[in-house]
Amino acid sequence: MNHYINLKKSCLSVIAISITGLLITPLLVSAAITPSFAPTPTTTGPIVDISSPCYSSSHGNSACGVIGLINQILFYIQILFWILAAIFAFYAAYLYLIANGDENKIGKAHHQLFYTVVATAVALIALGLPVLINNFLSGQ
Repeated sequence: MNHYINLKKSCLSVIAISITGLLITPLLVSAAITPSFAPTPTTTGPIVDISSPCYSSSHGNSACGVIGLINQILFYIQILFWILAAIFAFYAAYLYLIANGDENKIGKAHHQLFYTVVATAVALIALGLPVLINNFLSGQ
C-alpha cells in the first residue's frame, strides 16, 4: 500500500513539474535575445526553396504548383511526426513509471523507448538528406 502512495506522489510530482515547465517556457523564450548574426530561414520545407523561380508570382508553371503542394504536405507531415515522437517518448516514460519492477513491463517500456529513438534518428537523417544532396549536386 505504501508503494502505491509513493507512486502516486511521484506521478503528481512529474505532472506538477511538467505543468510548471509549460507555464514558464513562454516567459523564457520571450526573454531571449536574437543575435544579429542569426541566419534567416530560406525554405518552407524539404524540397524547394523560396528563391526558386517556382515561387515568383508571374510564373505560371503547373509543375511548380505540384512541387509546392508536395512541399507543403511534407512540411505538415514533419510537424505531425515531431508531435507524435514527443507523445511516444512520454508514453515510454509512463510505461517505465508504472512498471513496478515487472520485467515484462520494463521490457515493453524499453522497446517503446528504443523504437522512439530509432524513429527520431531516421527522421533527423531524412530531414538533413535533401540539404546534403542539394549541396553535393550544386558543388558546395
